Amino acid sequence: MARRQAAVVAVAVAAAAGLLGWHVRTPEGVMPAASPPETAHGSAPTLSVEHPPVEVMRRSTVTPGAGGTRTLVAGVPAGFARSQDGAAEAATAWLAMVEGGAALDASRRSSLLAAVGDPDFVRAAEARLAARALVLGLDPIGLSPRGTVMAVAQVDRGAYRVARFSVASAAVEVWYPYVLGVRGSGDGPIGVRWRRAAIELRWDSAAGDWRLPSDFGFADGPDPQGADPSQVDKADALADTGKEWLLYATAQD
Repeated sequence: MARRQAAVVAVAVAAAAGLLGWHVRTPEGVMPAASPPETAHGSAPTLSVEHPPVEVMRRSTVTPGAGGTRTLVAGVPAGFARSQDGAAEAATAWLAMVEGGAALDASRRSSLLAAVGDPDFVRAAEARLAARALVLGLDPIGLSPRGTVMAVAQVDRGAYRVARFSVASAAVEVWYPYVLGVRGSGDGPIGVRWRRAAIELRWDSAAGDWRLPSDFGFADGPDPQGADPSQVDKADALADTGKEWLLYATAQD
């Protein structure tokens, strides 16, 4: 009797654990279970594991450096479409120019800035860039006696979103890695920083183009924690910064 009670217990335990495929070895031999244990609704219990969907960032048709129909002073791109893509193309192109090495040259900085922005933008951006050049120890044409000056906004490695759009104005955010510093002989590579730029634009009907009414706003990060982040890494990094982020057409997978 005791052996049979032990067998019954073994059957119940093994069947509940699902370890023996509904066949249980007992002292009397192998016994098939009559049926799987039933729930209150009469069906066998199942183990359900839910995996959150992997976020995949959409790729847009916007290409950094493209979209302009003409060039202005010193090759500054202009003539962007009056559309969301046109606003994104203008914001991306002008961010790369203003934050690049060309704008550190005081001899042509004002003309570059005036080609794309209103007087308020020119004053604020020029003051900011002049202070940057002073911190880096640059001469009037943007060079340093200590080594190679690097100022590069690698916009195509990041992402963008059009936060607001109308036929009269737009707001575009660009998230990108940025390299800034002076690299002397024997120095290691300059560190890469990730940051976001908030760019306001207004439509100038007379010029038939977008204009920058004010200087860019900047925020540090988020850092995707990798030299070559994947689409999933980028999506994870941007998860708390808003929706509708898009990869550029030239972004690497």
